[in-house]
Amino acid sequence: MPLPQAASELVAAPAAAFLRAEAAYAEQCAASVRNGVEAPRSEAEDHYHAFEAAFISLRQAGHIRSLDFADAGRVFGLAFAIELFHRDFVELGDRLGSKDGGSMVASSSP
Repeated sequence: MPLPQAASELVAAPAAAFLRAEAAYAEQCAASVRNGVEAPRSEAEDHYHAFEAAFISLRQAGHIRSLDFADAGRVFGLAFAIELFHRDFVELGDRLGSKDGGSMVASSSP
């Protein structure tokens, strides 16, 4: 089910850009594991912050207050999913190591 129009106009593009950037990062992480090299840092951070800013503006403009429960739930669900997705990929990068000082994790232990 699509997002309500006001939400879609403000957060859909930043959310899609963030998800595309994280998909590219997932491919880079997979390549780093296959090749035994350090994982680069995700370039999705700027996209994540753009989504956050769009979501804040959506809330500050009062658009969410006018939504029914189901529509508001979808909007907040999207924000929650993106936040978790971002956190999980940051953790993945930390576990795989990074060019800024992390070390490659070669074992299966957490």
